[in-house]
Amino acid sequence: MGDEPSLSPVVGLKIKGDEVHNKGILPAGFEMIDGKPHWIIQLVQSSQIRNKHQYLPYVSGLLQAYVMRHASDLSRYTFMPALIERKPVAETVREIGMADVYGLSCYVWNIGYHLALAQALKAAKPEALIILGGPQVPDRAEDFLRANPFVDVCVHGEGEVTFLALLESLPKRDWDGIAGISWLDAEGGFCYNPPAPRQRELDDFPSPYLLGLFDHFLKKYDYHWVALWETNRGCPFSCTFCDWGSNTASKVNRFGMERLKQEMEWFGRHQIDTINCCDANFGIFPRDVEITDYFVDVRKRTDYPKILFVQGVKNSSERSYQIQKKIIDAGMSDLVTLALQSVSPRTLESIRRDNISLKAYR
Repeated sequence: MGDEPSLSPVVGLKIKGDEVHNKGILPAGFEMIDGKPHWIIQLVQSSQIRNKHQYLPYVSGLLQAYVMRHASDLSRYTFMPALIERKPVAETVREIGMADVYGLSCYVWNIGYHLALAQALKAAKPEALIILGGPQVPDRAEDFLRANPFVDVCVHGEGEVTFLALLESLPKRDWDGIAGISWLDAEGGFCYNPPAPRQRELDDFPSPYLLGLFDHFLKKYDYHWVALWETNRGCPFSCTFCDWGSNTASKVNRFGMERLKQEMEWFGRHQIDTINCCDANFGIFPRDVEITDYFVDVRKRTDYPKILFVQGVKNSSERSYQIQKKIIDAGMSDLVTLALQSVSPRTLESIRRDNISLKAYR
C-alpha cells in the first residue's frame, strides 16, 4: 500500500502540510495552475444511527479507492468526506452544495432520503452530475428515471469501474461506451448499456480500510462503528425470490488472503465494534475456517470486534457449524440464524427450492 497518495480530510489532491485548498470549497470547473479542469466529488451513503451504532460508508470508500488507484489523472478530482449522517435535506444541501458530482448509494433504508436529497441538490445546482447506484436502483430503470428527472445516471452491477468511467468522461457526457448504466438523453430518449462481466481479480479493488479513507470518521465521531466486509463476491445459487442482487447464479470470486488479514488487523487496531460480513455464503470455501480462526485471534489480542455477523453457506453444514461454533466460543456472537424458504410445499415447488431438512438442523 506504500505507493498510494497521502490522504487528508479532502482526498484526491496531494495536500502539503495543513493546506486543504480553501477547505475543499472550490467553484465548479475550478482551473488548476496547469490549466486542467477539476471536479469536486461528493459520495453519499447515509444510514440511521441505532444505539450509537453507525456504519462506515464501505461502498463509497470502494468507489473512491478505485478512482485513487486507477484514475488517469488523480489531480482532476477532490473527494469530500462521504456523507453518512441523515440531517434535514436543506441543511445537507448547504453543507455539500459545492460539489460537481454526487454519487448516492441507495438501499431500502435510505432511498427516500437520497431521492429527496438528489432532487434538492439538482435544484440548487442544475449543472451537477447526479449518479445513483445500489440495490434500490432498478435494473429496468426507464420508469425510475422518468419519475425522477433530477437523476442523471443509474449504475447497474458492480460500480467501481463504471463510476471511474463516468468521471473520466467529464466534462463531456458521452456515455455510449460505458457499461452498466441507464440515462435519458437530451431528447428524452431512454438509453441503456448492459453491465460488463463481473471483475474476477477482486484485489484490483483497493481496500478503503487499508487506504485510511475512514480514519477521519473514527476521529470525528464517537460511535460504535459497524464495518461492512467482503471476503468474496458472487453466489452460485439461483433462488427465485432472492433479493441479494445481481451477483446470484454466478461464479464466486475471492479477495486475497493477505488483504483480508490486513483488514482484520485494521478492525482490531481501530476498535471496530461490529463486523457485518457481506458474503452470501460464508463457509462455502475451506479457507473460511482459516479466516474465522484469524478473526478469533484478532479478537483475543485486541478485544475487538465485539460482534461478527456472517451469512452461513446453504450447504457444507459441518463446516458452517464449525465456523459458527468458533465465532460463538470467541464471544463474537450468541446466536445462529436458521432460514426457511417457506413451509408450503407448493411454494417450494414454484420457487425451485428445498428447505434444509429438519434432520440436518438437528
